[in-house]
Amino acid sequence: MRTAVIMRLLNVNSSFQIIWVLLFFASITAQAAELLPEYIVRAWHFESDSLDIPSDVVTIGRETIENSAAPSLPDLLHTEANLVFRSYNGNSNGGEVAMQGFGEGSGRRVLILVDGIKVNHADMSNVDWQQFSLRDIESVEVLRGGNNVLYGNHALSGVIKITTRKGGESRSSFSAFTGSYGYRNFDASRSGSIGDFYYRLSVNDQQDEGYRDQSLSDSRGGKLNLGYFLGDDDEFNTSFAYNEGYVEFPGPLTLPEFEDDPQQSQSGEEYSESENYRQSFNWLAQRAWGEFKLYGGYNRRNLIWELDGIYGDNDLQGFSFTPKFKFGDEESSVIYGFDVLYDTIDFLSYTDQSRQYVKSDAALARSTSGVYVFAEHELTTRSQISGGVRYERATTDYDYRKYNESQLEPLDPILTDPFNPNPNFKSPADLVEADSYKDDLAKDGWAGELSLNYRLTNSFSIWVGYDRVYRYPVLDEVAAYQGFPLSKPMNAELEPEEGNNFEAGVKYLNQRWEASATFFYLTMDNEIAYDDTIKLNTNIGATRRLGADLMVRYTAKSWGASSQCSIVDARLQYGGVAGNRVPLVSEFNAVSQAWVAPIEDLRVSLSMDFMGARYVGGDYYNSLSQLPPYVTFDSQVAYDFKQHLKLFVRVNNLLDHQHVSTAYLGGYYPAAGRSLIVGLSAGF
Repeated sequence: MRTAVIMRLLNVNSSFQIIWVLLFFASITAQAAELLPEYIVRAWHFESDSLDIPSDVVTIGRETIENSAAPSLPDLLHTEANLVFRSYNGNSNGGEVAMQGFGEGSGRRVLILVDGIKVNHADMSNVDWQQFSLRDIESVEVLRGGNNVLYGNHALSGVIKITTRKGGESRSSFSAFTGSYGYRNFDASRSGSIGDFYYRLSVNDQQDEGYRDQSLSDSRGGKLNLGYFLGDDDEFNTSFAYNEGYVEFPGPLTLPEFEDDPQQSQSGEEYSESENYRQSFNWLAQRAWGEFKLYGGYNRRNLIWELDGIYGDNDLQGFSFTPKFKFGDEESSVIYGFDVLYDTIDFLSYTDQSRQYVKSDAALARSTSGVYVFAEHELTTRSQISGGVRYERATTDYDYRKYNESQLEPLDPILTDPFNPNPNFKSPADLVEADSYKDDLAKDGWAGELSLNYRLTNSFSIWVGYDRVYRYPVLDEVAAYQGFPLSKPMNAELEPEEGNNFEAGVKYLNQRWEASATFFYLTMDNEIAYDDTIKLNTNIGATRRLGADLMVRYTAKSWGASSQCSIVDARLQYGGVAGNRVPLVSEFNAVSQAWVAPIEDLRVSLSMDFMGARYVGGDYYNSLSQLPPYVTFDSQVAYDFKQHLKLFVRVNNLLDHQHVSTAYLGGYYPAAGRSLIVGLSAGF
């Protein structure tokens, strides 16, 4: 089966290579088009100078992205924002992001927005990062801390806002990267405008055979963005994106296996094959009374997978409609908004690899609606108060049917005679009533926020804030339907997470220096986690996190340096594990960078990554050995040897240090070793 899948992907790859060639030659012969007029739309809640924002925000702009040969968006986010990604196959493109001291399931507490549209899945699967090409991203904003009032569910520990590139300037671009372990990445794009209409078409192909055996990842796709300016006050924009991918899972190793050969795999054929489609629409407008943004979106992900002897098909769809209205001026303003979301999952599980007989199926749907208000007011010319509230309700329909496997096949699969009838055969087969269920659940939650910001000087500000946070459990946290059993097929008693987050921060910003320190204290009343002793996702009880995120950066004309670190003491506060550390959370991790430009067109950089010791996943009693701390280095050289042509050479894990990305109760998942990447990008 894997051979057939790879051959199909290679055939698609040939088609995209033809598109790249056409785009490349089109760029040479294209005539210069009229440039779009300058049009600035200010971001909600982040309309001011960074010093006026009562929050920890990291913005990664287009220039930083262009100057990086990072192999993936998670690699860029780790280096530039000190975000932690835990991977099960050694490839960060399949990693789970973590913020502010969360361990298992940390990615479900971080909201991911692409052009204003939520891309988090309705189940426990991670965001498929490889569908987002770095060369197609305009900017990324990372918001640490509780942001539920403005953004709703998932925004408990942070938000990652990805803005993709739009058309306008008449331009074609091409990039090609190749490297160790079969890594390659190709991008091509064409953008332009005709009067008030603009467009951008981009395609991408990437493949990585992987550091470990059986860890191939493969992705290809394209995106079309169209936009129109209606006068000076209205902008309409829509995007259509398609991506398909293939990922292999090498599985965990025991500690002796990891120490003997971290590249080996002890798993059989385990993989997932996906198709992703994303469509978004937004209308941005300014009026005499204020401004508004209207976002609408549709996501679909079709997933065929094989894991731990389970053969499954998932069809996930998500619809969203999220208008926001802002009234007022720079001194006082109010934002009103509401969100309407609808997510569905259709699931099929088969008896074997042939996928001929369905042994179970599920149809699940969640409707979420929320309404919120957020206000900002200047107390003085240097101080500002802001706050808001949100109420949200989610209704979920669960329908799962498990069939009697002995009745599925018309011929007896046990006997050697292939024509022997199965005496138990029934069509349709009987339901296994003990494991099947059909029910409706309704849960609600509310969030609150209050912040005070004071600007002491033109370069220095301080702020304090409070957030009341929440998160709904995803569908397969509540119910067992994907073949991985729970002691209760459906846990209707599982409640949304709730907590209180207190923050305080200082910021300093001048022409060359930038520094910030954010301190937080987060208490959770009913955090959700998997309890291995009872084989169920449950509200484990109270937890608390006390920590700080620190950053300092200096930028000169020919050199610069920066350092970011996170310090967190994450503790369990219930039952017999009270006082123990939260598994998979390090008390200290940091990323530091230094770069120098000895000549105008050459830039050499070195980054250092430190990760402290962590308890393995599931070790709530802190009784097992910790994962040891590690330090790794990455280096990069970028050279502009022509006006529109740039050469990259990058070495990841420069010293080839063997370490573990994540681990769970005796199963270790190695991180990648040293790798070399060489690339070229061109724009015309």
